[in-house]
Amino acid sequence: MAELSSYEGKLYWNDGTGLLLVGQVRDIEGPGVTQDMVDAASRDGGKLETYLGGLRNAGEITFDIVYDPDLATQSTLASSLVAGTQGYVFLVLRELAENGWHGAAQVSGFKPKAPLRGALTADVTIEMVAEVSELWYLGDGDGNYMVDGDSNYWVA
Repeated sequence: MAELSSYEGKLYWNDGTGLLLVGQVRDIEGPGVTQDMVDAASRDGGKLETYLGGLRNAGEITFDIVYDPDLATQSTLASSLVAGTQGYVFLVLRELAENGWHGAAQVSGFKPKAPLRGALTADVTIEMVAEVSELWYLGDGDGNYMVDGDSNYWVA
């Protein structure tokens, strides 16, 4: 098994105004998809607990940024939160023919931090509002493209 560096991970956001690379991202976590398990045990089960898959939660993506209020991609995230605008998030795990995730989402948190010592940062939460899908990030001689499972693509 090959060891992979997560350094290449990138986040893109599209709130309808165009696909933007979110700048100065540090740690990324998620989307964290979960499924409720429904207890379906009965007296006929022979002392064996039985569970059925219940509702799924598409999860959320959380990340922190070195916050620059003048950076367009960061201000777009804050604006999307204030306006309640739904968009699409693209999480590229590794560039050039590697995969990631994408899906409909909404910014649900933007929390700036201004420590006495240290960089101005912000914690951002993007809530997935639909199932996430696989994403492929491809490159050719003319540019890079993100391709979803339905063969839709976006120039990166």
